[in-house]
Amino acid sequence: MSANQQLLQKAINLHEADRLREAFRAYRIALCEFRNGVDKQYEAYTLDQIGEVLQALGYYKRSLPFHRKAIKIAEMLDDLEIQASASANIGMAYYLRNQFYEAELWFKSSKSHYKNLRNPQQLAIQYNNMGLVYSAKNDFKQATAYFKKALRIFKKQDEPLEQAYTLQFLANTYRLAGYLEKGEILTKQSLKLQIKQNNPGGIAECYSLLGGISFLQDQHHLAEEQFLSALNAVKDLHAPLHKQHIFTNLANVYIALNRLDDASNLLDNALELSRFVNNQYEKAHVLDLYGLVMRELGDYYDAINSFEESLTIREEIGIPDDIELSLYNIATTYNRSDQLSLAEQYFLESIKICEKYGFENDHASSLTALGVVYDKMKNFDKSRDCHEKAIMFFTKTKDHEGLWAAYSNLGNLFELGLNDIPMASNYYQLSIENLMHVRNKMSIDFRVPYVKNKIDVFNQLIAIYVAKNEFTNAFKFLELSKSRAMTELMDEKQLPKKNRSNSVSSCISGDSISTIKRIYNTLVADVSF
Repeated sequence: MSANQQLLQKAINLHEADRLREAFRAYRIALCEFRNGVDKQYEAYTLDQIGEVLQALGYYKRSLPFHRKAIKIAEMLDDLEIQASASANIGMAYYLRNQFYEAELWFKSSKSHYKNLRNPQQLAIQYNNMGLVYSAKNDFKQATAYFKKALRIFKKQDEPLEQAYTLQFLANTYRLAGYLEKGEILTKQSLKLQIKQNNPGGIAECYSLLGGISFLQDQHHLAEEQFLSALNAVKDLHAPLHKQHIFTNLANVYIALNRLDDASNLLDNALELSRFVNNQYEKAHVLDLYGLVMRELGDYYDAINSFEESLTIREEIGIPDDIELSLYNIATTYNRSDQLSLAEQYFLESIKICEKYGFENDHASSLTALGVVYDKMKNFDKSRDCHEKAIMFFTKTKDHEGLWAAYSNLGNLFELGLNDIPMASNYYQLSIENLMHVRNKMSIDFRVPYVKNKIDVFNQLIAIYVAKNEFTNAFKFLELSKSRAMTELMDEKQLPKKNRSNSVSSCISGDSISTIKRIYNTLVADVSF
C-alpha cells in the first residue's frame, strides 16, 4: 500500500468510527496528495467520501460540489461505480433538503448505473431511496411499489438485515398514509428479523417506530413503554444518534402528557449528545423542542435563545420550511410574552417564506397567529383580514382544527373588539362545528383538554345569549355543553383505521395549534437510510 493509500485508509477508519470531523480533515489531506499524483480514481473516490462526511455532519448543501467533482472525474475515467455512488449521494443531499424533484432525478441516475453494473443489492437500495422520495411527496402508492421491489431483491439475495430495514421503510409509509395497523404489523415483522440478527440499533429503530405509531393513536403510555424499550436496546452501545432520537421522541410523549420537567431533562440529555452526533440538522430539531418546553414552562428568555440558535443553524443549512418553523416559534414566544412588535416582525418573515414556497397550511397558521397579535394591538381590521385569509387556506386543505381556531378567534374579535354580538355568535357556532370534526378519534388522555376547549366556546355563546336576553338559546347551549362533555368523555369507540391529523389539542388563542402540530410532525422513528 502506497503512502497516499495509507492516508486514505486512515480517513476511512476514522469515518467508519464516526469520528467525522477528524475524518473530514484526513480525507482533505489525502485529497491534496491524490491531486498532486496521477491516480484520478482515488481522487474521485475521496471527493465522494468528503461529501458523505459533510452530509453526516448535516451540511447537505456543502456536500454537493464534492460529489459533482467526483462524477466529473469518474465520467472521464468511465468509472460507473463512482458515478453511481456519487449520484446516489447527491440524491440523498437533495432529499434531506426536501428538494424531492432533484432527489428523484439523481436517484434514478444512480439506479440506471447500478442496473448497468448488474449490482442487485445497490439497485435495491436505490429502489428504497426512490420509495423514500415518493413517501415524502405523499405518493404512497408509488412509494410502496418501490419498497416492495427492493424487498423482493433482498429476499432473493438472502439479505435479512436489508429486508428488515426495507420493512421499516414500508411500515413508516403506511404510518404516514394513516394505515397505522398495517404499519404496526410490518414493524413487528422487521423487529423479529432485527432480533434474529442481534442488531441492537435496528431493534431500537423498530421500537421507535412502534412508539411513533402508538403516539399517533394517542396511546401515550404505550408509546412511552416502546420508546423506553428502544433506549434499553442501545443502552450498552455508544450510539449517540440513536439515543438522541429516542430522547427526542420520548420528550414529545412527555410534552403530550404535560410532564414538561421530564421532557426538559430528556432534551438536556439530547443536546449533550449533540457533541458526539455532530449533526447540525438534528441539533436544530432538539433545540426547537427544548424551546417549546421552556415556553410552556413560562421561561420565555430561554425559549427565545433556543429558537434563535435553531434558526441560526437552519439558515446555515438552508432548508426553507425549517427556517420558517423557527421564525414561527420565535414569533409565538414573543406573542406569549406580550412583545407584540417583535411577534409581528417574525410572523411577517414566516409568512414571506410560506408565500414564496407555497406552504399553505403553515401560511394559514401564521396568519391565524398574526391575527391574534393584531387583536392585542387593537388593530381589528388587520386582525380580521388575517383570520379570513387563514380560513380560505384551512378550508381548501380541510383542516378542521385550523378552522376551529380561526373561527373562534374571529368570534372573540367581534364580541370583545367590535361589539358585534350576532357576528360573534355565528363565528362561535362555526368554530364548534369544526371542533366536532377534530374528535374523530381520541384517547381518554386527550379527550379532557379537547372537551375543555369545546366547553369554553359554548360558554362564550351562552354569555352572548344571556346579554341579549335570549334565554332559550342560552339554556340550549348550556344543556349542549353538559351533554357533549359527558358524551365525549365517556365514549370509548374503536379507533378508525384512517389516521387523523398528527396534532394535539391546544387552547384557542393564535398560539396556533400548528405550533405544536408542526413540531410533532417531526416525530418519526429513528430509521437509517
